[in-house]
Amino acid sequence: CRRCAENPPIPTVQFSRTTSDTLAKARHLTGKLAVLNKVSDRLEVRAECDPQTLMDLARPRSLFLIDIEGGERELFQSVPAESLAAADFLIETHWVNNQSTCDYLIDYFSRTHVVEIIPQQARDPSMFPELMELDQIDRILSLWESRGPDPWLSVKSIA
Repeated sequence: CRRCAENPPIPTVQFSRTTSDTLAKARHLTGKLAVLNKVSDRLEVRAECDPQTLMDLARPRSLFLIDIEGGERELFQSVPAESLAAADFLIETHWVNNQSTCDYLIDYFSRTHVVEIIPQQARDPSMFPELMELDQIDRILSLWESRGPDPWLSVKSIA
């Protein structure tokens, strides 16, 4: 049909996913979104991801999105990097106790992965039509993360 030609259906992607959040409300909302998106049968929502869980989930072609507000060193320090060698990561870094988790993670993954630093970039609210109905200050605040210049890291397996 013409509508399908203009808007082809999104292909079904096979995945299983585990998500963790220490906030009960966030876990509840994640579960509700999974139901709305018809993926609740493939999503496990946990309270936290500890080092053992990280190692258990690190299979070939795994992708981890890690945004744990400064807990990166604590999560990775007892995990041998080699046990994560087949997985890829996208990690938000932070400054904790005057130390950069970015520097720690680059060193940690340097023998098993290719690490790319993704610097923060300016965000232009006018690039998001969905925000145009908001007042100017609300458009700006909707894109503000309230964080310093800490970068993200793209960590790709070389295995």
